[in-house]
Amino acid sequence: MTLSSSPLPFHSAPLAAALESLNIRIKRENALPVVAATARKSELVRRELPDHIRVIDRPLTEKRVSVRSARYFQQTRLRIAKYPQAQMDEVAIPLLLCVVNGPARIYAGNYVLECRPGDFVLIPAQVPKGASLSHALHPENPESSCNVLYFYPGRLLGDGLECWIAHSQGATVASNAQWGAALFYSDFLATLFNQLCIAIQEAPQSELTQLLLQSLLHFLTREIDKGNALMPDTKRLNQPVEHNHNPIKYAIAYMEAHLSEHLTIEGMARETALSATNFTRLFHQETGHSFYQYLTALRLEFAEKLLRTSDLKIQEVSNHIGLSPSRLHRLFHTRHGCSPGEYRKQQKKLLDSQC
Repeated sequence: MTLSSSPLPFHSAPLAAALESLNIRIKRENALPVVAATARKSELVRRELPDHIRVIDRPLTEKRVSVRSARYFQQTRLRIAKYPQAQMDEVAIPLLLCVVNGPARIYAGNYVLECRPGDFVLIPAQVPKGASLSHALHPENPESSCNVLYFYPGRLLGDGLECWIAHSQGATVASNAQWGAALFYSDFLATLFNQLCIAIQEAPQSELTQLLLQSLLHFLTREIDKGNALMPDTKRLNQPVEHNHNPIKYAIAYMEAHLSEHLTIEGMARETALSATNFTRLFHQETGHSFYQYLTALRLEFAEKLLRTSDLKIQEVSNHIGLSPSRLHRLFHTRHGCSPGEYRKQQKKLLDSQC
């Protein structure tokens, strides 16, 4: 699979390069090292591991704290427990990581896996992992850097896959569109990822695991090449929203998830089981702004983020936030003194100067 000759979107180009390098590595080496993490080191060391991977003790002695107020999505709870002092979480879905370049340490269970480029590590559901990002650099060399590619169902849950690259430099670990991120809606991709996770847990170095892994990488490469890699921030649109005891907090979450739709006070009042008068009063009391002022600010904020982190056309940005292009232009001229296109150019110049 080769990449398209046309320029790729800002957010997916680094992902495409990382996937291409992994495809080349597979062709050269015929297989890539794969490890299935376990909750305890004693379980892990009984398995056959690649010779170069080092397992380091990292005791996890604090009490497990169940997350009772976790968010639900399609009746599935994602974050189910935490270890606050160790900065570890348990989640209800698996996470697959791959070291793209540089040495990296992957936090799982009560140990750390010291890995090198090309290594894949699956952290199954309910196995403790590093909170947020699950890797770090070698502490002996704080000036070194590494990139780790993450594969994660996220809140798509059967509808696709999220992929992003986390970059580490010194003590800083971060992920954003600059390093590569994309969202893929695909039932086939979701099924393929699930089957790969099962195969890794049963036999990490088997021929079936390697075949499924190659298929995943090739399919993702093809989806990027076909222009199906979405800018990940759009994942918050058109998603179910958790009901909240506070009707205004629920209303705000609903607004954020439905920015592309026609939203009105009457419609939001129905959603929150309030009269239009009470909804208007409570909304202003809670936020300090009117409903339409707050909605416009949300739309403008999200438009700014889309312009900074994607190559979506202005018309597409307008569609995502539920405003006409002419209305979007007027808002940008009022707030920034320039058009949305000029704002994007200014932000990219600023980003380039910081790199």
